[in-house]
Amino acid sequence: MQDYINSYEEFMKEYKEAMESQDMDKVQALTMKGEELSAKAGVFSNMTEGDSKKLTDYLQAKAKEMQEIAMKVARE
Repeated sequence: MQDYINSYEEFMKEYKEAMESQDMDKVQALTMKGEELSAKAGVFSNMTEGDSKKLTDYLQAKAKEMQEIAMKVARE
């Protein structure tokens, strides 16, 4: 699971940079990468309930962070 988290953190870093620079081509490419990461999350179906909750909480926090980045860029 840690490899997944590391990949997601790298994705978030790239997303933030692309949004802040308003590089829509890169944002579009990252959308596909985000979809791939979401699909990979499904492989964790055998996690304990506690680990599943941690992953869900993490992904919800990252979704909120993405929304905040998008709103910030839209205001600029």
